[in-house]
Amino acid sequence: MNTSYWERQSFLETFDVVVVGGGIAGLSTAIALKNKNIDLEIAVLERSWLSDGASSKNAGFACFGSISEFVDDMKDMSFDEVVNLGVRRFRGIEKLVENYSEDVLKLDWNGGHELFFEEDKESFIQCCKLVEKFNDAFDLKIGLRPYTVSTESEFQGILNLVGVISNKYEGGLNTGAMLRAMVERALKTGVKVFNGVEVNSFQANGNEMQVETSVGIWKSRRLAFCISSFHAHLFEELEMQTKRNQVIVTKPIPDLKLNGTFHHQEGYNYFRNIDGRILMGGMRHLFPYTESTDVQGNTEEVIASLLDFVQQKIHTTSAIEIDLAWSGILGVGQDERPVVTEAQENVFVGARLGGIGVAIGSLIGEELAGLIASSFSK
Repeated sequence: MNTSYWERQSFLETFDVVVVGGGIAGLSTAIALKNKNIDLEIAVLERSWLSDGASSKNAGFACFGSISEFVDDMKDMSFDEVVNLGVRRFRGIEKLVENYSEDVLKLDWNGGHELFFEEDKESFIQCCKLVEKFNDAFDLKIGLRPYTVSTESEFQGILNLVGVISNKYEGGLNTGAMLRAMVERALKTGVKVFNGVEVNSFQANGNEMQVETSVGIWKSRRLAFCISSFHAHLFEELEMQTKRNQVIVTKPIPDLKLNGTFHHQEGYNYFRNIDGRILMGGMRHLFPYTESTDVQGNTEEVIASLLDFVQQKIHTTSAIEIDLAWSGILGVGQDERPVVTEAQENVFVGARLGGIGVAIGSLIGEELAGLIASSFSK
């Protein structure tokens, strides 16, 4: 630690709220709190130069759930619980667009398409039986019937299909533009954002929280963790786990036909066209041991699987080459429901977003801000 007197005096002050995590949920929490009470002194602490979890490292899917994902969710949740989670995600997308606009987010409503190949035939049959049941449920909740089924064998250059289940209310956005807009909004509202500050531990000292970080001790009246389960060991009762998700982007492909966002195998595999390139992520379900980690990085096995999928499933006359590869860290739980709670007195958690943070992160921030604001009036 190399902290000067001036730095300690000017920056390591006592805040009303310290938010750990500078991603979608963390920034949304801080902004919503400031909007509720402009007098609150709020700091956001982010361990990396940008959000180090998944907020700027994802695929930019504005989606609220594919049918096969819902079917998998029903192993641990009831039908109504799954629908309610989908509705929350939908409302989260609405909140995100309301706050920042489609133009700022560079959002295209080109639909989402769940793909079923020959090897997925049984899953396709099972999902088709539930399409209208889910349409009826969403129609009742949000006035929309999202899902349609087609039995095409070729779709936008994707071959060997038995069918496609599409959702016209899904789209794709630029997560870099989104996160930049959030940081600018936070600073404009008076939130202080500090990058390169890693939180190690915390403890209560009377009515004050002392937060030990890589640059010194911060003090706050309230503490909120909005993280991809990097601090899961501090909240074991919440059963948070970390999963690494690896992503590739190809070099430009002149004849690329893809338009929209694409899901496969319960959402574990996903891809889209960005700037005439294929972005693809996933395959972590095939490598459960190596990808159950909070360590950033790429592995040859996962990258090879992603590239093989692109080469085998998406028809193009051009050679497919990888231009860039990276990974994001997801926070998951025993089921897909996120955590929004006061974990202990004056310590709050909004986490475990399950890889769907673009959709639900803004809503989680609003809900967590409401909990924290209420605690000041007790």
